[in-house]
Amino acid sequence: TNALGSSATTVYAAEAHLGMGHSLAAGIQDANGWDAAFVALADMPYVRATTLRTLRQAMASNTIVIPICHGKPGHPVGFAREFFDELGTLRGDAGARRVIDANPSRVKRIAIDDPGVLRDIDRPEDVDADVP
Repeated sequence: TNALGSSATTVYAAEAHLGMGHSLAAGIQDANGWDAAFVALADMPYVRATTLRTLRQAMASNTIVIPICHGKPGHPVGFAREFFDELGTLRGDAGARRVIDANPSRVKRIAIDDPGVLRDIDRPEDVDADVP
């Protein structure tokens, strides 16, 4: 069970080596029956649970929810079920940017006071020992 009280499922992306679009497509194809899905990056562990709740509450049908911190877009990005078909056809290394750019009127930007939506870990020195 995660911070939002739901369980996680692991999806194996057989074509992951071909780019992030393939991994995202594999995951979203397994989201049958869901109302929405958030694309969260594994190298961004500092996103607060309260931020996840805020983003989930902002999600509505036919919207894409993007957290904005200090004027910059971050992750996780939420997609309503309406976008699952588009996400399921992603290929290469482009990720979901193509879906966001193709649907600008559906994007809902949410101001978040959580720098964790911008912060990723690329090197060992990016980890703070004192951050829970």
